Amino acid sequence: MNFVRRKGDAGGSTLGIRYNFLRGEKFVPFFEIGGSILGLNFNVSRQRDGFSELGYGGIGTHYFLTNRKALTPIGAFSIFPTGGNKRNIGINSGVALFGLSYF
Repeated sequence: MNFVRRKGDAGGSTLGIRYNFLRGEKFVPFFEIGGSILGLNFNVSRQRDGFSELGYGGIGTHYFLTNRKALTPIGAFSIFPTGGNKRNIGINSGVALFGLSYF
């Protein structure tokens, strides 16, 4: 395993879709799915550098404070596939986000 910290860079672009379920008075639940293209330069022995693809999905809700402002918690999981390369171990992660949304 290679857990030694080293400098690295990553950057890319994401395209996703969010589906809002029926609107209630205060809560509007949703799910989202999407994909990304990512350029990597991590310089670690078990991870291939270059371009990779990433998929993600998550669920959340908007809790409306006013007609145009909402608190938005989201739980998501991202899958960073190995790309068929034995040197690429894959990086999967779960994340919890909490934010303020303006409409």
